[in-house]
Amino acid sequence: MLFSLIAVLFITATNPDSAFVSAAIPDSTADSVASLDSAAAVKTGAMKDSLAVYMLKGMVVTATRTPLAERSAPASVSVIEPDPLTPNVDAANRLSQTAGAALGGTGGIGSALTLSIRGAAANQVLYLLDGLPVNSAQNGSYDLNRILSQAQRIEIVRGPASSLYGANAVAGVVNIITRDSKQLKPYSKINFEKGGSSSQVWEAMVSRPLAQWASISMGATWKKTGGQRVNSDYDGTNYFLDLFAQPYEKIETKLRYQEYKSQNGVPGPDSLFYPDSLRWLYHPTPNDRQKDWGKDFSCKVSYDQNSFVTVSRNSIENMNYSYVTSRNYTLQTNVDGQYQHSWMPQITTTAGAGYQMVESDISNVGTPELHHKAAFLIQQMEPLNGLLLVGSVRYDKDFAYPAQTSPSVSLNYGFFEGLNFYASYGQAFRAPTLNELYWKDDAWMMYGNPDLKPEKSSQLEAGIKTDIKEISASLSAFRRNTIDLIIWDYDPLTWTSKTANLGKTMSQGVELQASHSLFDLVTLGINYTYCLTVQDTTDKPELPYKPQHLANGSITINDIQIVPDLKLGWKFWSQYTGIQKAGSYDPVDNLPAYKISNQVLSLKIVDARVYYKVENLFNADYQTRYGYPMPRRTQSFGVTLELWD
Repeated sequence: MLFSLIAVLFITATNPDSAFVSAAIPDSTADSVASLDSAAAVKTGAMKDSLAVYMLKGMVVTATRTPLAERSAPASVSVIEPDPLTPNVDAANRLSQTAGAALGGTGGIGSALTLSIRGAAANQVLYLLDGLPVNSAQNGSYDLNRILSQAQRIEIVRGPASSLYGANAVAGVVNIITRDSKQLKPYSKINFEKGGSSSQVWEAMVSRPLAQWASISMGATWKKTGGQRVNSDYDGTNYFLDLFAQPYEKIETKLRYQEYKSQNGVPGPDSLFYPDSLRWLYHPTPNDRQKDWGKDFSCKVSYDQNSFVTVSRNSIENMNYSYVTSRNYTLQTNVDGQYQHSWMPQITTTAGAGYQMVESDISNVGTPELHHKAAFLIQQMEPLNGLLLVGSVRYDKDFAYPAQTSPSVSLNYGFFEGLNFYASYGQAFRAPTLNELYWKDDAWMMYGNPDLKPEKSSQLEAGIKTDIKEISASLSAFRRNTIDLIIWDYDPLTWTSKTANLGKTMSQGVELQASHSLFDLVTLGINYTYCLTVQDTTDKPELPYKPQHLANGSITINDIQIVPDLKLGWKFWSQYTGIQKAGSYDPVDNLPAYKISNQVLSLKIVDARVYYKVENLFNADYQTRYGYPMPRRTQSFGVTLELWD
């Protein structure tokens, strides 16, 4: 192991153009590099010219917009990477296994899926695609169905991050990172899966070098299901094209295009869950249909990896066919850039600016256009060996709401090898959505409010992280206060509802994460989050659909050699979600606690992997939104073939 690490460092130092990519480095070497002290790796730029440092195992970039070891990041962070043992486990399922994450859905494949982090609303979580925002300007959320399975990694940072990324980063940031380095070896992947309810998945991806300085990657995914409920069928495709070039040693260019298309039934709530007196209001919709289109295009030019300029255009369009046909379309254009300079090994400054324009055509809203400008400054210092201080501030100026200034300060201190303490304080905000600003529905007498202010929050967090031998763990405590919460305010005198800044909430809790590897054969993982989110009023009622207790556990048997060219792997994971209050207007007070278990058993035969997957293994009957039953036990078989060269 030591010899491999020395060889990698020696070759990199003597030949900056060495063809190293993360996928081409042996796992043992990658693990060795990841175990390097984070500060030293960043300061010395270990392998920087040949391998994107944030692609190394154990490294994250989202927490500070610069590469840091996960243990040295002054925030609570989780990283999701492709797992060969669990093919075609979708991004929503993987995200829901991370600490503090609660999934909100109205059914199976194709139903809208959102994520709540630490008791916050779904639109208080910012989603980034390669560092640029992709939340819907119409409602502020992001449909997890749009995340491609070919994403290289997903980084989740819990806590306020508006000082780094601007609006909507109140509870956290989910950064979807696509491959950002040259593909120096031809690579192909094909996957097919078939399961119950006439479900099937086809997936293909191809990567090829075009020259010593350029490569291309492309892929597509097709999913189809008949659904477990009437009118819950789904037919959707995802595809992408990447072009990567490195014409000079420190200059890289990346073009990316991806598109999402789907059509599905909208079954509505199941009226059997409601009493007879309310079934006239809550009823299935066996004829309602929906079509969705999403397009993302980006062009990134970077210098020395951490200084770059990016331009992107993201469009979201959906058509709802009910008793009235509605069309919702938004187009977001983003320009974002940053420059990083190290004054000395202990001091690094990162500065940048951004511009966003939103164009829209939305039923009941009209065609408003928004313009947004921002600038930020990040200062990292290491005054003492093992002590990292990070201060950041961002200024956001928007056409639709008052300007916002978001500061944050954090630190991380390594007491000794393998144990770090971190603490942070930050302020964040959520921007009013187009619906909240401009909605107009005379039939239901519901109206937006163009004078809305952003929701504002502040959070204090502290925790410890450890990474000793085969054990990694972290423990943190947090408290978040949010004011000017945007709600629909009903006036009984005029029978009208209008958005207003009236709400206040308070969230506080603790969070535990731990994993343990036994002889590289078995990996155990667990996380638990206690989070109480209440309205900051006299009686302090809990917010709806915000469970106090969330827990996840997993057991992984890594590929075990049975005979030559045959390996056996197995993964079992279980998720527990506590009781969820459903709100005073619902016919019941809460949704019961539930536990969902899943497993994947696989055989790797040379370059192929055959697997058997069971989701909701014990056939639990559960809901994450009242009246919308989630899928029961689902079984599927699949095969994946990966080829190099």
